[in-house]
Amino acid sequence: MNVGVGVPVPIRVEILGPVRVLLDGDELPLGPPLQRAVVALLALRPNRAASRAELVDAVWGEDPPATAQGSLSTYLSALRRVLEPDRPSRAPGSVLVSAGSGAGYLLRLPEDAVDLHRAEAHRERARQAHDAGGFDLAAEHWREALALWRGQPFDGISCPFVVGERARIDELRLATTESLSESLSAAERFDDAVAELDPIVRRQPLRERPRALLMTALYRSGRKAEALELYEEGRRVTVEQLGIEPGPQLRTLHASMVSDAPSAAPPSVRPRTPVPAQLPHDVPGFTGRERELAALTELLAATDRPVAVISAIDGSGGIGKTALAVHAAHRIAERFPDGQLYVNLRGFDPRQPPLQPASALGQLLRGLGVDAATIPGEADELAALYRSQLAGKRMLVLLDNAASTDQVRPLLPGSPTCSVLVTSRNRLGGLVARDGAHRITLDVLSPAESVCMLAGLVGDAQVRAQREAAAELAALCGHLPLALRVAAAQLTDRPHLTLADLREELADERARLDVLAVDDETTAVRAVLSWSYHALKPDAAQLFRQLGLHAGGEFSAPVAAALAGAPLARTRRLLDVLAAGHLIEEVGRDRYRLHDLLKVYSAEVAVEHDGDQARAESATRMLQYYLHSADAVDRVLAPFRRRPPLPEVPADCVPERFDNPGAALAWGELELANLVAAVEQAAQLGDTFHATRIPGAMWAFLAIRTPWVEWMSSHRTGIAAASAGGDHYGEAVLLIGLGFAYQELHRPQQALDCLLRAKSAHDQLPDRPAEDVMLGALGAAYFGMGRIDEALDHTTRALAGYRARGDRWGEGMALCNLGGYARERGNHEQAVANYERALELFEQLTDQASQLKAYRELGRAHVRFHHYDAAADCFRRAAGLFRRFGGRAGEGWSLHELADALHNGGHLVQAREQWRAALKILDEVDDPRADQVRERLAATLA
Repeated sequence: MNVGVGVPVPIRVEILGPVRVLLDGDELPLGPPLQRAVVALLALRPNRAASRAELVDAVWGEDPPATAQGSLSTYLSALRRVLEPDRPSRAPGSVLVSAGSGAGYLLRLPEDAVDLHRAEAHRERARQAHDAGGFDLAAEHWREALALWRGQPFDGISCPFVVGERARIDELRLATTESLSESLSAAERFDDAVAELDPIVRRQPLRERPRALLMTALYRSGRKAEALELYEEGRRVTVEQLGIEPGPQLRTLHASMVSDAPSAAPPSVRPRTPVPAQLPHDVPGFTGRERELAALTELLAATDRPVAVISAIDGSGGIGKTALAVHAAHRIAERFPDGQLYVNLRGFDPRQPPLQPASALGQLLRGLGVDAATIPGEADELAALYRSQLAGKRMLVLLDNAASTDQVRPLLPGSPTCSVLVTSRNRLGGLVARDGAHRITLDVLSPAESVCMLAGLVGDAQVRAQREAAAELAALCGHLPLALRVAAAQLTDRPHLTLADLREELADERARLDVLAVDDETTAVRAVLSWSYHALKPDAAQLFRQLGLHAGGEFSAPVAAALAGAPLARTRRLLDVLAAGHLIEEVGRDRYRLHDLLKVYSAEVAVEHDGDQARAESATRMLQYYLHSADAVDRVLAPFRRRPPLPEVPADCVPERFDNPGAALAWGELELANLVAAVEQAAQLGDTFHATRIPGAMWAFLAIRTPWVEWMSSHRTGIAAASAGGDHYGEAVLLIGLGFAYQELHRPQQALDCLLRAKSAHDQLPDRPAEDVMLGALGAAYFGMGRIDEALDHTTRALAGYRARGDRWGEGMALCNLGGYARERGNHEQAVANYERALELFEQLTDQASQLKAYRELGRAHVRFHHYDAAADCFRRAAGLFRRFGGRAGEGWSLHELADALHNGGHLVQAREQWRAALKILDEVDDPRADQVRERLAATLA
């Protein structure tokens, strides 16, 4: 067999086990482990030069010993003697070749000389056979590929290059086994497929692909029960170890098996094998991005296209654009036998300006082997020569860190056989619109992916031992890949540090970016974020700083306008600028999100550039927006409820206005988390007014939607702020609201405690402005405790106060409470009369929310006196009103009460139907009363 030019040498190199070189079937003595590592590196890139610097970096890493260069020369000389023992001492080598002029060294080898490359060839033939329907032939090639493995790749060698390559090759072996089982299943050789897959699933229980394939093989061989049990086993593992459900593909496959849809099968996923060229080293510990990787693989590796394919990956600093691009490029590199080019365009480098297209073209042409002396100087001529060099070739070009479309466009090939990957912090809209680029925008990693990344970087053992700390650390890093890598570097550089230690350091938000810093400015999180920020014009930079004052998660354009004190139209334009630069993420129409670390950075630069007064004014405008918008919701939902006057809305704050209850409820649902966060932020700022008035303005929304956690947390925060600030009115109002929540949750003692505290605070007010409200609430609390006489006394006094004020809404509420007392005393006629009078008042006021309460109470009165059909009618009406308002928890509980009435009336089948409907709703909204319904339903089925 010829090696190089006219050199007959039957040589084989094996790396899929201990590294060996065989000459005429005899194993050559390759010497010490690092010398064998040099052979392995050169064998993996046959006939392509590796520079001395690359070899040193691969063998010794970034901090080589002073003797590295000398040791490398010794290794190369020794290898020449071993590989060509008959070569004269001064004759040039024909196998281990010096590329000359300092270009490095290469091994002249035939394409099939290396076992890994032979395995790749078998894999390609297997893929072709499988795609053509020759499943048995495909299985033979998969097996031939697997037979080339003799153990752990590079066994006995440990160096930076080997660690990364070993992980990649191990993944390749696993993927080959999975593909073998897929072909076996397609050939209906299910038992063989099970035999291949079962050991993988046992060794790697979190890997979903082999589990899906094994489930399919079991199912199609008639072992449905085992397939379903295999799913449940996998689900238990993912829930216990990662705290998450299985992925959507596995869940869909499970559902198809439960419903006996035998055609359902997991999609074919076939990782591609990289071929080294100009691509940077693949990123160690790469995690996640399966959907994006699949899309890139399908797009870039396609062969039947009329033009060059361009994929543009955009996202914020540190999000992992380059890592994804490099990883994807390695996976599909084998589809580009003419090579892979790479250039860093330095679009956001803090120390150097962006690379000019002419300079980039010069680099690319030199990478194509064009003699530097023949490269023209003009940009147009450079671009023409570049396109000519690529014509008809299957080349992959990776353009990293682009600043703009104008920088990228001259670098695009003209040949349809080429593919281009572009990464940028900007969206490069012109590249998409004019050049047909396919955009992929990256978000942060999922929690599970973040933990897996940490495990890959710091070791599985440490993460397994401190899984909770790892999850919390990942969250503190915002699931940002760069931050996770920097955190992992901290753990590596400080061996005494544990995951829990670093978690504690990061818990201080003010110091978080200091902890997430490394010596290299290009990878320090703060520096990376700053590059995008400093590229902004002043007005956009100012808005970015103001957005960091928003305490919630997502925010709307109107909130941003309030923070900025600017017109909405102008704010939207600035938000578009920030989104285009990935300093914020657009998550919906007029809704945005600021990454956690970007929020920390925003707050830092705000302190640096904006004064205390300016920041306080921005935060106050935001709180005013939320207060007045919540008040607008309350006025639509409970228009006749008495409420204190609010200060006028400032001119630079435009709150929401609502025409109907549905729109008001929808806004409240969308902004609930932000409203709670605003209350907490106001309390932290010492702004007692907004800390108490915002939750007070949420009363009707909370009563209808009943989001218990948010209801209680917002009120408790406001109560603490009012107590600390001496705001007796705010304290009393919120204690009344919290007491009402406890009443709805059937916790009467806590309700009464709240109301007694509310009375104490209210009694300290000189004019007692909410006396009748206070009396009515306290009466309801006494009623909850079974103290009927006290309840009747307080509520009767409240009713008199409401009537004296002409407050028909308050009168109706008091009558509802009095109806309850009459009900408990056995006075059916008085109870019904009170409820019906209350309903009449609420109907006059067209107050459907209060009608809802009256119907529920009237239904309970009918149940008390065994009028079950009348009770069922009331509960149906209440459920319908809740449904109209979107109050899912209230609807579920009303259906439970309807079921109870039906059951007591002898309609057992209908009752069970309503209980099931109630349970479904209460489980969906995670209502704590769901267990009561579950027990009630179970009792009827026993």
